[in-house]
Amino acid sequence: MISMFIQNTEVSNVLAGKVVDEFEVDGKEVKIRYPEMRDVDDLLEYINSVIEERKYLILLEKKDREEEVSWLSNVLEEVEKKEKLYLVVEVDGKVMGGASIDTEKEARSHVGDFAIALKKEIREIGIGTSLAKAIFSEAKEKLGVETIKFRVFEKNKRARNFYKKLGFEKRGRIEDDVCIDGEYQDSIIMQKKLE
Repeated sequence: MISMFIQNTEVSNVLAGKVVDEFEVDGKEVKIRYPEMRDVDDLLEYINSVIEERKYLILLEKKDREEEVSWLSNVLEEVEKKEKLYLVVEVDGKVMGGASIDTEKEARSHVGDFAIALKKEIREIGIGTSLAKAIFSEAKEKLGVETIKFRVFEKNKRARNFYKKLGFEKRGRIEDDVCIDGEYQDSIIMQKKLE
């Protein structure tokens, strides 16, 4: 049943698998592209590895394959309807990260909510920067997004520095925004105007 669903979803989504950037880093072949249903197992492994770190995501519980299939089919549908963008980063043939931009509605339709995550082994070698730039370009072109915003955990200084290098500026703070393993953390609201 799931394999039939996967095949039907791939046929209906014209952007599925479309590559937006290709390059090499440290001898690794990298592709930034739209996801396909066949990515579900790699996406499940990647998201669960980041959840396991318990530092960077608001997700606390690992996902199972059925949840991931449902999530990915919803993402592909939202991308097709131009309600969302989602790009994956494939390294040497394996999906190891992703980024999304969810659009706001009506009077805020020019604003996108940004999220990005990578497996530990491909961080800090420039892939995240390339992925962010690719999704910003796609969001501007395909969704008409002019402003990107997101929340980052205050204690995640590495990520905050990454976003500053991308041109984001601090716009506010949400106190006790998340609670992970009994520890509350503030979030910093950051924003960037697309050029």
